[in-house]
Amino acid sequence: MEEQGWKPYRQKDVPITITFQVDEIPESVIKLKPNIWTDGPESYCCSKGHFLHGITGCGESPLKAMIAFDEEYQRKKAAGTLKDVDEEA
Repeated sequence: MEEQGWKPYRQKDVPITITFQVDEIPESVIKLKPNIWTDGPESYCCSKGHFLHGITGCGESPLKAMIAFDEEYQRKKAAGTLKDVDEEA
């Protein structure tokens, strides 16, 4: 079952096209517009910035990946460890 507003692909490392009009999308995702892609069947990832210092979240759907991304963003923001992430994007 597809989530409203999503056009997911089922190929590994294929970018996902999304609309930012779904109410559940975290504000950090709307603000930063991270890359979202499939990472295998029913596995999605969402990332922004350098892989060592940026933010990444993964989940079973694009929305769950974005929620995990937001949780990592909030954790790094609270710890003062955000690097290589353009907060003005």
